[in-house]
Amino acid sequence: LLAPPPRVRVASGLQCLRAWVAVLAAAPSATLSACLGRERGTGGAWVLSTGRRLQMLRQELADGGLDLAAVAARGDDIEEAERWQALAELEGLYLDRLQEMGLQDACTARIAMAHAGDLPEGLREVVLAAVPDPPRLFIALLERWAERGGRVEVLIAAPAAEAGAFDDWGRPRPAEWHPRRIDLDDDHIGLEAKPEDQAARLAEAIREAWKAGRTPQRLRLAIGVPDREAVAPLQRHLASLGLPAFDPQNRRFAETPLCGLVEALLALRRNPGYNEAAALLRHPHVLPAGKAGAAVLRELDALQPMALPVTLDDLRAALSRPRHGAAGPADSWPYLRAALDRLERWRRLLERDLAGGLREALQDVYAERRLAPANAVDTAFQESAEALDGVLRELEAAGPGEVTAVDDAEVLAARLRDAVIPSVRRGEVVDLEGWLELPWNPAPVLMVAGVNEGLVPDGQVSDAFLPNGLRQRLGLRDDDLRLARDAYILTALLEQRRAGGQAVFLVGRTSSRGDPLRPSRLLFRCPDEALVQRAALLFRDPPPTQSAAAFAVSFALDPARLPDGCLNRRCLERLSPTAFRDYLECPLRFYLKHVLGMEAVDDRAREPDAMAFGNLVHAVLNEMGQDKDLWSCGDSARLGGWLAERLHREVARLYGARHWLGVELAMDSAVKRLRALAEQQIAWHDQGWRIVAVERTVEGRPWTDGPAIRGRVDRVDRNEHTGEFCALDYKTSEKAQDPSETHLGPRREPEMLPEAVVAAGLLAGPGTRPGRDRRWRDLQLPLYRELLANEFGPGVDLGYVCLPNALGETGFRLWNGYSDALHLAAMGCAKAIAQRLREGVFWPPGPSRGRRRDTAVRKPADPWRRATP
Repeated sequence: LLAPPPRVRVASGLQCLRAWVAVLAAAPSATLSACLGRERGTGGAWVLSTGRRLQMLRQELADGGLDLAAVAARGDDIEEAERWQALAELEGLYLDRLQEMGLQDACTARIAMAHAGDLPEGLREVVLAAVPDPPRLFIALLERWAERGGRVEVLIAAPAAEAGAFDDWGRPRPAEWHPRRIDLDDDHIGLEAKPEDQAARLAEAIREAWKAGRTPQRLRLAIGVPDREAVAPLQRHLASLGLPAFDPQNRRFAETPLCGLVEALLALRRNPGYNEAAALLRHPHVLPAGKAGAAVLRELDALQPMALPVTLDDLRAALSRPRHGAAGPADSWPYLRAALDRLERWRRLLERDLAGGLREALQDVYAERRLAPANAVDTAFQESAEALDGVLRELEAAGPGEVTAVDDAEVLAARLRDAVIPSVRRGEVVDLEGWLELPWNPAPVLMVAGVNEGLVPDGQVSDAFLPNGLRQRLGLRDDDLRLARDAYILTALLEQRRAGGQAVFLVGRTSSRGDPLRPSRLLFRCPDEALVQRAALLFRDPPPTQSAAAFAVSFALDPARLPDGCLNRRCLERLSPTAFRDYLECPLRFYLKHVLGMEAVDDRAREPDAMAFGNLVHAVLNEMGQDKDLWSCGDSARLGGWLAERLHREVARLYGARHWLGVELAMDSAVKRLRALAEQQIAWHDQGWRIVAVERTVEGRPWTDGPAIRGRVDRVDRNEHTGEFCALDYKTSEKAQDPSETHLGPRREPEMLPEAVVAAGLLAGPGTRPGRDRRWRDLQLPLYRELLANEFGPGVDLGYVCLPNALGETGFRLWNGYSDALHLAAMGCAKAIAQRLREGVFWPPGPSRGRRRDTAVRKPADPWRRATP
C-alpha cells in the first residue's frame, strides 16, 4: 500500500549508497564533526560504513513518518539540536544528488505516499486484524484515507472487557500492560545451555508426544524461534524426525557460500596479495572436486612455507623454484601454476569491467555445475545466484560511478551484504515462526525457543542517534511499547491454550559463541511469593549439554594393534632417526603422522617456523663446512662476515627481495647467532678439530629382521691430536641443551615401553641424575653413532653445535659420559620400537603436549577396547 506509483523513479539501494559516498566524501569537515563527533574517521571504509548507517537511520525514521529534516525541525524540543541540524544538512545534499540523477529516495517516496493518503482505486474497506504493532507510517496512511471517507476496521484478539487496554489502532497501552502479571507456571519454562540444546529438547518433546499416541498427522504444533541461532539446529533435529521445517524469514545473501566467493574475487581485484589468492583457492566452489583440486592445495601448502610470499606475483615467482624430487621447475607445481593462471585471468576481467567480469568469472567457476530442482542445496544456490544477479543489474543500470575514495567494488560488496533472499516454501510441514507471528497459529501445542532478553522483548532500542527518550518524544517504537506488545502476545499465547493445550518456553543460558544471555523480563511477571522460586529456576545451572560442540569433527579410531597389510610399506622398510623420537613421545601420534600421513598445515605464517629457520642456518653452515679456507681461517670476523653475507643471499633466494617483517627479524636473529658461532668455530679449530664430512648420508640395517635406518649427519669432525671422531648435529632451538638432556628424560608411570627405561647405573656425567632411572625420549645421536661405525669406528663421540637465542650459550656441547653400555641400551630400545612397528602396535598414547597440539587424544576407559570405524 505504501509502494510509490510506477511514474516515480526510485533509486536502487546501490544508487543510494553511491550518493551517500559522494556526499560524505565532499562534506565540510565541520559538518561531519558536528554529526559524528569522536566517531568521525577517514578513508573509504569509514565513508562507506557511515553512509550505510545514515541510510538505515533514515529508514527507521521513515517507519515513523519522519526524516532527518523533520527531526531537526523540532529545534530545542530534542537533545543535541545542532547535531540533528548537521544531519539534516547532509540529508539535503544526499537528496539533491539523487534529484540531479532524476531519482527519488525510497524513504521519501513512502512518506509522501502516506501523507497523500491515496489507496488503490476501487478499495472501499481495510481490515487490520490482530496486528499489535503496526508501523506508524502505515497508520498515517490509514488515517488520511479514513478522513476521506474510507472505512477502516481494527480487530483485536482479546475479550471485549479488555478494550480499554488497547488504543484505537489495536496497540497495547503501556500503562495497562506494564504492571500486569502473566499467569505462567514453572512447568511451562525450561532452561538449556545453548541454542543447539534448545533445539534438541524441542525435538525430544515432539518424539515423546508421538510415543504418547499422537501421530505426526494428529500432532498440531506451533514452533516459535525468537532466537535465530536455534533455527538451523532445530531444522536438523526435525528433519531427523521426518518433519521438514520451513523458515519464513528471508535469508541474508551475506550468509551464502556464493557471497563468500564474490567477496574473495573482489578482494583479489582490490589487492592481489597472497592472502587473497589463497582465500580464493580454498573456497570450496573454486577448485574441481577430486585429485586435481586436492593437488592444487597440496602444492600450495608445500610452497607457502618455503617462499612465504607476500603478493600474488611473489607466489608466481616462487613457482620457478624446483620442488624436492622434481626434474625441474616446470614439473614442480603443475596444478598450482594452472590455478594461478586462472586467478590472474579473473583479476584482469574484473579490472576491465566489474559487473561483466564478475559474471564471466562466476560462469567459469560454475561451468561444470548442473542444478537438480529436487536438490535443496542446488535450489538454495539458484536463489542466491538470483539475488546476486539483481544487485549486478543495479550496478549495470547505475552506470559508471564518480571517482571517489570508495570504488564501485567496495560499494558493490556493501550492497551485497544488505541483500536478502526471499524465503520460498517447498513442501515443508512445520513452520518456524517469529515471535510476532505466533498469535496467528492456533495449534494446541506451542513450543518457543529463545525467550531471552533482547529477543522477547526484541531489539536494542537505544543507540547513538535514537536513545529511548528521544524515541518517545518522536512517537517512534520505544522500549515501553515493545514491552507492552510482548506482554500482550505472551498472555494471548497462554490464553489460547488455557482450555486445552500445552505451551513450553525455553530459555538459553548462553549463545552459540558462549556469550551469556539473560532470561526475558516477562518471565518474572509472577506473584511476589513465587518470584524467588522463579529466579532460582531461571538462574540455576542448565542440564548437561548433550549436543556436540559446533565445528567439531570426530571419528572412531582404533590404532591399538593394526591387522596385517594395512601399514604403508615405507614405515616398515625404512625409518629416519627422528621417527624413533616420535614413537617414544606418543605411539598414537606416530601412527597419525607416519602411517596416515596427517600433519598440521597453516598458510598464515609470516616468518620461518622452527624447521624453516633451522634449515636456513643449516644451509649456510653446510656450505661453510665444505670450504676449508673458511672454517680454518683463524679470523672470526672474516668468518662471521662471510656467514652473514651467505645468509642474506639465501634469504633473498628463498623469500625474494620483498618479504614479511617476520622474515627480516628471523634473518637478524640468524645473523647474530652465526657471528657468535664464528668465534666458537675458531676456538674449536684451535683445539685440533677438523671437519672431515658434511651432510653425510648414512644408511644401514642394524637388525637383520628390522627396517633400514637412513639419516643425514650434519657434520663429522676429527681431532688431529687424539684421532677421535665426533658426530655433530646443528641445533637452533631457543635454549641450548646438552645431548643427554634431549635424549634422556624422567620415567613415566606406567611405562608403555619397558625397553625405553635406562637403569641409573648406566648414567654418568653432567645433565643426569645419578640414583634415578631415566627413559629414552630420543635416539638420534646413538643411531648416528651406530651407522657411522663402519666408516669411522665404533667409538665416535657425539655432540651438538648449539646456536641458541642467548648468544652467550653458543658453542659445542659433547655428550660426556656416553658409554658403550649406554649405547647398547639405546640400540635395544630402537630394536624394540622396530619390532612394535612391524607388529602394528601404536598404543597407548603418550602424555599431552599442552594446549597447543596437532591432534587431540582422548583415552577411553578401556585402552584396548576395539572401536568400530
